[in-house]
Amino acid sequence: MRVSIVPVEEPPYDQAAVEALMRAVLSLYEKVARLSRTIPDEHHAAAINVDEAAGWQTSSSPTWS
Repeated sequence: MRVSIVPVEEPPYDQAAVEALMRAVLSLYEKVARLSRTIPDEHHAAAINVDEAAGWQTSSSPTWS
């Protein structure tokens, strides 16, 4: 078996656009958390405390019961 590997560079992104999208997602999540009876307050607090895009990628996904 032969494998070829080609490095892929991450395309540049607009930091302001990323931050705007993060604010929009957080705003929607806050609305969902307020209306949901199954999302624990801790998950809402954790979402509010995420302040970097990397935090969204590395945080563990919530498990709702």
